[in-house]
Amino acid sequence: MGRGSVAAVASVALAACCLSPVAELADGGASRAAHSGAGGSGTTGNSGTGGGSSGAGASSGAAGGSSSAGASSTGGRGSTAAHVPAVVMIVQDLSGSMCQPINSTSPGGTSCLATEGKVTAGYCSNCFPGVGTCIDPVNCASQMGQASTALTAVLTDIHPTTGQLNLGLAAFPASGGTLCGLGTIRVPIGDAVTTLPQIVAFYQSAEPSGGAPMAATLAVAAQDPALTNPNPAVKKIILLVTNGWPNCASTSPCTTEPWSNGQVYACASPAEVAATGVQAMPPPDCSCSFGTCATTATPADCCPATPSVNAAFYCLDDQATADELGNLYFAQNITTYVVDVGIGYGTNATVLNELAQAGYGSSPPFLASSPAPLEALLENLIGGG
Repeated sequence: MGRGSVAAVASVALAACCLSPVAELADGGASRAAHSGAGGSGTTGNSGTGGGSSGAGASSGAAGGSSSAGASSTGGRGSTAAHVPAVVMIVQDLSGSMCQPINSTSPGGTSCLATEGKVTAGYCSNCFPGVGTCIDPVNCASQMGQASTALTAVLTDIHPTTGQLNLGLAAFPASGGTLCGLGTIRVPIGDAVTTLPQIVAFYQSAEPSGGAPMAATLAVAAQDPALTNPNPAVKKIILLVTNGWPNCASTSPCTTEPWSNGQVYACASPAEVAATGVQAMPPPDCSCSFGTCATTATPADCCPATPSVNAAFYCLDDQATADELGNLYFAQNITTYVVDVGIGYGTNATVLNELAQAGYGSSPPFLASSPAPLEALLENLIGGG
């Protein structure tokens, strides 16, 4: 993907919102102050040298200091003079639901659901090694395959030099762990010249399985030393790449709130509870990460037959995840951009938009199927914007 085409596509895609992701970065933090109500007034930046344009100052939070955007401009992204490298942590969803194809059927009518054989990263599915045949690698790509293709293309198309960008990657669930094993940092944040090839290699071999402990993994990722840096001049960003089905939370309403009769039944289905002679319904804010909760006591819902075994795996954890993103934004100055891995089938658009708004990054989310705006964001960071 050439940078000329990126700029053209990105300019259209990012103009849809009143303040685009790239514009917010250049904004110097004024939008953050508007959200928190603590920012002071900005001042005009100093004129750049070497052909750069003067930078406009903006508020920087509680202090309301002037932006250094103008002073850091030196007429080209290749220069690192006065450039404070941004910090970016990719948080990748590797849950089993990422094995779903991006379409239910190919244009010819062949079911994509029966083509989940692993071929290579970016084709059909990075799941079930050695099983199945990939009939349509484009239209039946898995969500993980599409994520691999998009992120690999973007990361190999940017060319940061030493000191321009710090980059790392975390993923969930834990590799080879339990169903809801807490995600881990796979590539600690470091200079992108070193870490970028490691992250590309990760995407070439990553295979989804297990649950999606998203909220807890975001908290783990945010403890990377680069993201705990209190320096307000450092732009700190999380790229959350997901299909929007967080689960694995012991504090979900499904597992902790009382049912209509005042009792707590964890993630049992209404049918299971009815079988004990009790007529009761689950709490109204309990949602499931697979299927939909029953509205009567007759059909079983998406919860497991044995609710005591990994019950939280079946309970949607969107609120706790959104709360964690808000906490990272206000407590650690971390902005989260959400990357939607699908094109509609098998993804949760409602939750994806909820998380995008909670992270104060891109709203609506970036699309892995159209990665030009995401690439433009990284190019802007490399250039010091």
